[in-house]
Amino acid sequence: MFAPVRRADRILTLMLVLSDLVTIPVVFIFIFVIRTRLIGDMLPEFRHNMQVYIEVLPVVAVLWLVCFAYARLYAPERGTAGMGYVQKLVKALIWLAISLMAMSYLVKMDYSRVMLFMFVVCSLPATMIMRALARRMADLLAPSRRRRGSWWWARVRSRSGSSRYCRSSSRPRRRSPES
Repeated sequence: MFAPVRRADRILTLMLVLSDLVTIPVVFIFIFVIRTRLIGDMLPEFRHNMQVYIEVLPVVAVLWLVCFAYARLYAPERGTAGMGYVQKLVKALIWLAISLMAMSYLVKMDYSRVMLFMFVVCSLPATMIMRALARRMADLLAPSRRRRGSWWWARVRSRSGSSRYCRSSSRPRRRSPES
C-alpha cells in the first residue's frame, strides 16, 4: 500500500476534483435562476432554455479540469489560504472563460455572454467554499502526517510545556549544559 502521506495527498486530490465537479452544475443552476427569474427583465432577451446549457456541461467540466490542472490547483498543498491561491483560481477561471469562448466559436454555438460572465464571477467564491470543504473532508478521511507528527509540531509541543521533548522528532535532541 502507499505511505500515509501519499495516501492523504491522493485523497486530497480526489476530493478537490470531486468538489469541482459538484461546483460546476451548482453554480450553473444558480446563475440560470438568477438570469431568468431575478434580472431577466433588466437584460436583453434570453432565448435559451436550460437544455442547451445542460448539453454543454460535460465539455465545461473537462475544460474546467484541464484549466485547473494547468494552474496546478490539484497539487496536494495543505495550507492554501493566501492571495497566491486566489490568484491561481482567478487565472484558471479566466483561462476557462477564454477556452469556453473559443470552443463555442469553433462549434458555432450561440450562448449568452452574460451567462458566461456570471458563471466565471460566481464560480470564484463557490469554488473557494467547496474546496475548503473538500480539504476539511480529506483531512478527516486521511489526516496527513505533516500536522501532528512533524518536526515543527514536536517543537511547538516542547516549547508549550506539554512535554519536555517529543520522540517523534526527526532531529537529534541537543544536550543541555546542565546534564
